[in-house]
Amino acid sequence: MWFKSLDQKQFILYAQQSARLNTAYWLAVLTSHKCEEEEATPIVRAEIEGFKRQIALMLKHIRKDIRNQRGLPLVLIKHELTYIALFCRQYTKNTNRRLLFSKLGIPMAGDDLILDKETTYIRERSNIVDEDDLLGQWDRAIYLTYESISLKEQSLFGRRRAIAQRIDAAQSLMEPGPMAITEYCRTYTGHLGLDPFRASELLDRLSLDITNMYAMGLELVTFSRALLLRRQRVIASVIDRGGLEEYVETMTQTSADIQKRLIAANLARTDTIRRAIDMHVVD
Repeated sequence: MWFKSLDQKQFILYAQQSARLNTAYWLAVLTSHKCEEEEATPIVRAEIEGFKRQIALMLKHIRKDIRNQRGLPLVLIKHELTYIALFCRQYTKNTNRRLLFSKLGIPMAGDDLILDKETTYIRERSNIVDEDDLLGQWDRAIYLTYESISLKEQSLFGRRRAIAQRIDAAQSLMEPGPMAITEYCRTYTGHLGLDPFRASELLDRLSLDITNMYAMGLELVTFSRALLLRRQRVIASVIDRGGLEEYVETMTQTSADIQKRLIAANLARTDTIRRAIDMHVVD
């Protein structure tokens, strides 16, 4: 694993920075999700404002501490910061307008560019770190899923084989197995220099969090396979208007539910890491 070559102090700083960046990213995803799926009540608006404050604080700490980083971790954090700061700006600016536009079915300017930027970011990061990075493996599976969606959008009935190949590869990546997850988490926690009790507690929680993260990723890939490749069912639904409406409603609700649980799984992982090693945890 690439981080085994880092000294302990540098790795702790990298782990803090990466956890903060991932927290900011998933809070921005959660902000977008709430704008799209929930009514704009005072409680929801207050939650969104709270997320925006946390995101701003996470990014502030990253920019402050990045001068202390060096080598490969510096390259990774700068690369991640560039994309995640852009992503967070897109989904936290004009949230009142986003709340309104989502109910009217109007896309926000710039949203259409984010998917391409994210796939580019994941591809570039996979070229920086080696393939035994378990978090990078999850990202690559998401990248392949996004590629499949993009291929489907380019051609409604064509490129079925190319889509299936990417979905198959994504599914394989999303099934690393419990031994690989445990070994990764043991190496990760062992490199933090924690006392035995805290190290054991972090190992248990992080193993569970990453297992859940992969389980939700696999559910997303499985859903994408059904959405992109079940052609006969869709055609049958088109013939029956009532069936089409029911199909669209079911798939829309399922997608929203998967996204909600995917967000929760990833925030749980970053929260676990930050509570173990980050003095600037924000609840």
